[in-house]
Amino acid sequence: MKTKAVILNLRVARREDFADELGQKKFGCMYFEQSFDGSFCNQPFFFHENTNMESFRELYATKQIWVLAGIFDEVEFVEKRKPIIKVKKYGTKKNDIRSTLARPCLCKRKR
Repeated sequence: MKTKAVILNLRVARREDFADELGQKKFGCMYFEQSFDGSFCNQPFFFHENTNMESFRELYATKQIWVLAGIFDEVEFVEKRKPIIKVKKYGTKKNDIRSTLARPCLCKRKR
C-alpha cells in the first residue's frame, strides 16, 4: 500500500469551535498546537472532558490553537514545507527492503 501526503488548511481557533451559543463545551473538535517558535505539532488533539484546560486556555489566548479551516475560509500560504514522508532506502539491490518514515513531531512540548 502506498503512503499519501495531504495538505491541511488550518486557521486560528475561535470560541465557537469549542463552545456553543450558551457557553456549553463542544467535545470532539480536532485541533493542532503551535509552539512558541512557530512550528506545529503534527499530532492532532481532540477537545474532550479530560483536556488540560489550564494549558489549553494559555495556548488559546496566545492564538496557538489551530483547527481545520472550512471550505469557505480564506487560506493564506505562508511557507513551503518539506515533504511529509521521507523514503529511506536500505542497500542498493533491487529487492532490498525500503521503509517509509513519517516526519517526527516538530513541537518542543514534552509528553
